[in-house]
Amino acid sequence: MKQNLNKRFKDYRGNNQLSDDENEILTHLKEDNYKILDAESVVDAKTVRDKLIEKEYPKHNFINKILWKFVIPNFNKLIIPIENSIIPSTNNKIENIFQKIFPKHIKRRMKIEKGLLTRFMLKLNYWNVNNAY
Repeated sequence: MKQNLNKRFKDYRGNNQLSDDENEILTHLKEDNYKILDAESVVDAKTVRDKLIEKEYPKHNFINKILWKFVIPNFNKLIIPIENSIIPSTNNKIENIFQKIFPKHIKRRMKIEKGLLTRFMLKLNYWNVNNAY
């Protein structure tokens, strides 16, 4: 979700000439959205969401689109990993195994058995080198 938000903000900033005030507003909006994703509990996430709704952002098409068509409608989906720690924050099994977010070209390589085994052996060798007595 953070990647998706980052991409949207970066694309918008790249396509439009923004003043310093607009840049600052967008930065605060992005930080507030990150606070929801990084919240320790559901109550914290809901209080951040409520403050985000109450905050007076200027009537700007991009801000309304991010806030009212992306974050608020998907809020329950965003907090599922906070509610239940068994549910992972990513649904990519490869990333869940290695606990690392990989670039797309590595993910493609690891979808085949040979690539996954190679990655596992590299990780095992790295562990052996670091934990050798």
